[in-house]
Amino acid sequence: PDDSTLMEVEEALSIARDHGDHHAVALATYCLGGVLLERGSSDRRRGRHLLAEIREMSDHGHFYRSELAVLDLFHARELARDGHLDIAVDELRGAGIRVFQRGQFAHGVVATRFLVEALLQRDGTDDVPEADAAIERLASAGRDDLAVVDVVVLRLRALLARARGDDVTFRASLSRCHERATALGFEGHAAMAQFK
Repeated sequence: PDDSTLMEVEEALSIARDHGDHHAVALATYCLGGVLLERGSSDRRRGRHLLAEIREMSDHGHFYRSELAVLDLFHARELARDGHLDIAVDELRGAGIRVFQRGQFAHGVVATRFLVEALLQRDGTDDVPEADAAIERLASAGRDDLAVVDVVVLRLRALLARARGDDVTFRASLSRCHERATALGFEGHAAMAQFK
C-alpha cells in the first residue's frame, strides 16, 4: 500500500474515533494494522501492535470471533518474516485449516499464500511437496468468482518452480501473473510479480 492508502485508512480511523463508534473503530484499526504489515519495514511494529489489540478484542467478544484465524495468519506470517519458520509453518497450517473449514475462502487464498511462502523459505525435506499440494488445493477449489485466485496461484507456481530450479517455468508463470494482475488493476500483486 502506498502513502495515499495509508492516509485514507488513518483518516477513516480518526473519523470513527471522533464519532465514538466502537465497531467502526475496530474495523478501521483492523484495516490499518493489515496495511501497515503489508507496507513492511518500520511500519510492521505498529501494525503488529494494532492487530494484537484487535485479537484481544476478538478473544473477549468485542470484535468478530470469525477473524481470529485471520489474525493468527498475520501473526504467523510475521513469525516467518522474523525467521521463526518452524513455528510459523505450524501456525499457518492450523489457521489455514480453520479459515477453509469456516468457508472464509478469500482468507483461504491469503492462508495459502502465506503458507507456501513460509514453506519455500524454510525449504525442508517435505516443504516443496507440501507447498505444491497447497497450491493445487487452492487452484482446484473451483472458485471462479475471485479473480485474485488466478493471480495468486500463478505467482505461487512461479515461486515453486524457482524452488525446484526450473527457471523457464518460473519466468513464464511470473510473467503471466504480472500480465493478469496488471489487467485486473491489482497493483500490489503486479509489483510482487516483477522479476528481482
